[in-house]
Amino acid sequence: TRIASDDHATLARRPQLTISFAHPLLPSVDPGTAPSATVGENVVLAGTISNATTSAWSLISGPGQVWFTTPTSIKFSAPGTHSLKLAATNTLGESSRTLSITVTGTAMTPIEIWRQTHFNNHTNTGPALDTADTDNDGTQNLLEYATAMNPASNDQVPLSATKAGSTLEFIFTKYKSATDVTYTVEWSDDLTAWSTVGI
Repeated sequence: TRIASDDHATLARRPQLTISFAHPLLPSVDPGTAPSATVGENVVLAGTISNATTSAWSLISGPGQVWFTTPTSIKFSAPGTHSLKLAATNTLGESSRTLSITVTGTAMTPIEIWRQTHFNNHTNTGPALDTADTDNDGTQNLLEYATAMNPASNDQVPLSATKAGSTLEFIFTKYKSATDVTYTVEWSDDLTAWSTVGI
């Protein structure tokens, strides 16, 4: 068999060579267009993928915390520009694309962020209500927030002071991120009249 180059003067010396093969491809990823987004609202992400076994959105950068309320929807805690990544994998590897979303609105307060993290709801309603005791441990959500407790765990704040020499000590944990809470320690001789003097 003699094969010449495709520019040979004799047509018969320019055989057609057809190569057929089947080979799996990396996933195809399209993050779609950026949706309009407002702080505290669920935003649906319209990305599409093909030839993938798994896929997921993730945050690359942004001015605040985010929550993926479903695999394809997200809630933002702060306004500004957020960069997201849609990645998909199969047995050959991973493909990914990024999407930039500009979020408008007013940033969530620290307690709203805490509510969203623990109750998947940033508003003062339902199980996330300040006065609710979701875990039935006798401690309301607002106190659980202020003292860095877990509202889903049956834990309790100290209920009494201990004597240390000539003083009484009452030790509790303060949640440093709770900048929207005022902590005031008071004392009383008769549990009727309370004072902060001498604390």
